[in-house]
Amino acid sequence: MIYLGFEKLAQESSTLARYNKKPTITSREIQTAVTCCLLPSLLALQELGLFLCICI
Repeated sequence: MIYLGFEKLAQESSTLARYNKKPTITSREIQTAVTCCLLPSLLALQELGLFLCICI
């Protein structure tokens, strides 16, 4: 499970570096990849929390 997470982050970082025409992956690409991978999950949790507050 953790391996797949690192694999996804590495793939996203690599894509960002390629998009910016850089030969190496820097901390900026890694930080952006983490944000891109986690943001949908965080938004989903926030929506679920709002839904639960409305229902209670």
